[in-house]
Amino acid sequence: MSRMELEEYTEELTDSLSSAKIHMQSRDLIIEGAHAQLIMQGRAKLFPEGKGRHLTDEAFAQELERVEQEKQGKEAEKDKRKALRARMW
Repeated sequence: MSRMELEEYTEELTDSLSSAKIHMQSRDLIIEGAHAQLIMQGRAKLFPEGKGRHLTDEAFAQELERVEQEKQGKEAEKDKRKALRARMW
C-alpha cells in the first residue's frame, strides 16, 4: 500500500472508531435509563410505605407479605364491586 492509501485507510478507521464510540455511549445511556426504571419499580417492593428495611430481616419479609395480602384484598374488593355493578345493569 502506498502512503496515500494508508492515510485514507487510517482516516476511515478513525471515523469508524468515532462512530462506534457514539453507539456505545448511546447504548450505555439506554441501559442506564432501563436500570433506573427497574429501580423505581422495585422501590415500592423494597420500601413498602416509604420505609427502609434490612432485606434479610424477618420483619421485612413479613411486611412484604402483609403488603401483598393488602394489595390482593383491595383487588378482590374491586372485583366484587365490578361484579355487583355488572349484575345491576
